[in-house]
Amino acid sequence: MSPERLEGGFKMALGAHYRFTIYNSTGVSIPAGNVVVKARRWKMTTAGKVLDGNPVTVFTSGAAIGNGTFFSSGNVDNTGANDRWETGDFELTVTLAAAGNGAVTVYYDASVDGATFPDHAAGCPVASVGFVSTGTLTRRLVFRL
Repeated sequence: MSPERLEGGFKMALGAHYRFTIYNSTGVSIPAGNVVVKARRWKMTTAGKVLDGNPVTVFTSGAAIGNGTFFSSGNVDNTGANDRWETGDFELTVTLAAAGNGAVTVYYDASVDGATFPDHAAGCPVASVGFVSTGTLTRRLVFRL
């Protein structure tokens, strides 16, 4: 399976509070730290110009993600005066440390209060990267929200 963007690579505005949830269906456990999502976000200024933010890491798996399980990031608070990002490009990097066959799927979960998020798999699927490997393999995929 090759890397792909779900929903035809649609674009949406980033909410005030959001997180990413990862679902592992590769057949193997993914070691802690081997799933990373980096963001390069942007917004319009009051002068009508595009402000391009610096690349930041918004998700790193802090624990192993077993096959058939979900792992969610913490709340990404987008309400600060220096935040309020409208959209961005997000880079998913996944490294399998053993042979695997399946996919890693990324869900975008929005929250109105930063504390309550949808149940796993109830968020919006935004990217999926496939694996057919006989050993260590890293895949990268950029998706836009």
